[in-house]
Formats: sequence, C-alpha cells, structure tokens
Amino acid sequence: MSKDVKKILIIDDDDNIRQFAADVLTAEGYYVIEADSAEKGLSILLGNKKKQAETFEIVICDIMMPGADGFEVLNKLRKSKKEVPVFIYITAMKERKDLRKAMEAGADDFISKPFMADELIRAVKIQTEKKEKLINTYSINRAESNDGGKSQAEEEIQALDYSGNIFIDNGKKAKFINVSDIVIIKSIKDYTLLHSANREHYYIRKPLKNWIHSLPEEHFLQANRSELINLNYAVEIIKLANNTHEAVLKNYDKKISISRRVSIKLRNKLKTI
Repeated sequence: MSKDVKKILIIDDDDNIRQFAADVLTAEGYYVIEADSAEKGLSILLGNKKKQAETFEIVICDIMMPGADGFEVLNKLRKSKKEVPVFIYITAMKERKDLRKAMEAGADDFISKPFMADELIRAVKIQTEKKEKLINTYSINRAESNDGGKSQAEEEIQALDYSGNIFIDNGKKAKFINVSDIVIIKSIKDYTLLHSANREHYYIRKPLKNWIHSLPEEHFLQANRSELINLNYAVEIIKLANNTHEAVLKNYDKKISISRRVSIKLRNKLKTI
C-alpha cells in the first residue's frame, strides 16, 4: 500500500451502512478496514496479545451499537498512548444534546443517518485537510523558529474550531489535543499554561492574547487578566464577602477569581449552555 493512501477504519454493527461507506471510500482511493462492533474496532486500534495495534488516519464510528458504544471507543482511544486519528461519528440520533455530546467527546465531525455518498466523502476530506494543514503549519513554524525566524508566540493567529484539534509541543510533550478539552489557560510571563480535561498541563510559548483571539468566544471567556476559561466546564459561581466572585470548573481543582462584571457575563453565558 502506498504511503499516500489514507487508511480508514469503519466501525458499525449495521452491515448495510458499513459496507456502503466502505464501498464509497474505497472507490475514492482510500484503504478501508471494517469492524462490526466497538469491541472489534478497539482490538484493531489498540491491539491485543495476538495482534499489534494498527494505525489509521481516519476512524468512522457509529455511536449506538450493542455492547460498547461509539463514545467508549473514542474515550479508550484517547486514554491510550496512541495518537488519536481524525474521528467521525455516524449516528441516527437527532437530539441536539446527543450530537453535542458527540462533539464534546472529542470527535472531529459527525454524519447523520441516512447519509449520501457525497456527504461522507466531503466530511472525510474536510477533516483530513484540516489536520494536514495543522501539521504543515506546525512544521513551518518550528522550522522558522529553529532558523531564527518566527517563534511560536509570533505565529499567525488562526481561528480555532471548538470541535477541532490543535498540535501542542512544549519540548517535552508533543501531541494533538481537542480544543473542547481545554479547561483553562493561564498566562505566565512569556508562556501560557494550558490545563486539559484529563488533568494534563502544557507550558506553551504563546501569549494569552493570541489564545483569546483564536479560541471561539462563544465557548471561552477571559475570567481575569491572566486566565482564560472554557465555559463548558464552569459549574458554579461563588460570591465572596468582599463583593468579588470565584468560578468553579470541572476537572480543575482551584477556584478562579473573577470580577463582578465577568460573573454577570459568565452567568448569562451559562444560561445558554
């Protein structure tokens, strides 16, 4: 198989849908492997005693399946040490909360059943192009930095999609993380400290103002001069005796100091979430 051919894993217990998707993508030049259950998909992705794990550029996964569901597939994949590929859910669920749960789980996109061939092809191409652009941008920025050119702090500010991925490299850790996994970003001199939902943290040479301009404002709010928070992790606002306020975030142990003005704005935004 040529290195340029992208490898796709399709996980779906519905034979007709799985085979239709496989036929469509194979005709487009992709190399496709099928799994008819979440358990088989995880075995292929993570390996077992008899077989090594396989690497894929794209995973297309149904959500509702007998046994483990699609959320468990992505959750276990993200907890492993493997790089998470482009992950697209296919689902018959129409409720907004379920679709939102799919995206907050860390998926790059979703396709509603029943879907047409062109919808599937478009979703795959858009998401893989986005990931390739991120990798290429990172490679260029790193090369320029090594050559005395632009540093990561001076890189072009690009708008980030809440359901998209960003490449993090602080010299010790290098990986893709989902924008929706960012809980809080703290400014520390020339760096920012990013805390993720799985309680990992990364020091990044990038000023807070760049994050403020690039992260989607409907999900992120500057809590104070040095901290930017993800509204989806806010669970409580506490009013203190001196008329100041604190915000409590999921997956983060410290309370965040906020002004009265920010507390009002945060409460209004929380009502819409």
